[in-house]
Amino acid sequence: MKIKTAVVALASAAVVAGGVGAEQAGAASSHTTQHRSKTISFTAVRKTMSHVDAAPSGPSAGDSTYIGGHIAKGNASGYTTAQCVAVTSEDGGIAQCQVDLVLRHGTLVTLGTSVGDEPRIKLAVVGGTGRYARATGSGSLLPTKSGSNVVLHVHSR
Repeated sequence: MKIKTAVVALASAAVVAGGVGAEQAGAASSHTTQHRSKTISFTAVRKTMSHVDAAPSGPSAGDSTYIGGHIAKGNASGYTTAQCVAVTSEDGGIAQCQVDLVLRHGTLVTLGTSVGDEPRIKLAVVGGTGRYARATGSGSLLPTKSGSNVVLHVHSR
């Protein structure tokens, strides 16, 4: 099932770190927020994975995959936990994933959707905690045999 391969790659790849944070500057009478952007590129390696086959047996909506991974090379470091759930197995399948990235200065959250045979998966940065509390952005993931190659464009306020 191609959807399962894409789901595994998406979840195992979304490990991100870097110096993207909220910085504030301003005088006593006014407050100005600086916006920062950073491109983060890395190769992620899958370390743990388990799959839950929901009824009916075989590929079907509700099947879940849980994954842990780390960065092997790139301009980021950290760990990830992820849960991906199949929405449908028809027409190559669709799965939705939430990936929580545990980083030095907080947690960064990304969401993505794997659709059928499309090899490149689009990601959305939707926020987090600590330094990443107001992060937004987008990126892409290209699956490999042992994980994925990822590029994220992260914006903070």
